[in-house]
Amino acid sequence: MLDKARAEELAVALDVDSVFACPACLFDLAWRIYQGERLHWQTIGATAGTTWFEMAASFEAAVVEARMREVPFAEDGLADLRERTFQSALARAVVHRLAVRMAEEIASRHL
Repeated sequence: MLDKARAEELAVALDVDSVFACPACLFDLAWRIYQGERLHWQTIGATAGTTWFEMAASFEAAVVEARMREVPFAEDGLADLRERTFQSALARAVVHRLAVRMAEEIASRHL
């Protein structure tokens, strides 16, 4: 099982541009981040569960690609992802990363 710190490190190394996640599902998290709220790991996990079926295939492909590039923790991340799906630390870390990116986009467009 991949721990939170390693999952977050791996999430940064993944090509998340290829991971499709419903923007409307991520918006609640992104808006909270934009407003400076601290997100709880459980809240991020709930959003991971909501978006999982849309993002599962592209997410796994991104982790496989990272494993082929020999990114640290990619092998463990893939095993954890296959075993725990949206409940894995990696799923939560990637959903958080996607929400942070959306929050940054909101901030750049907000006047």
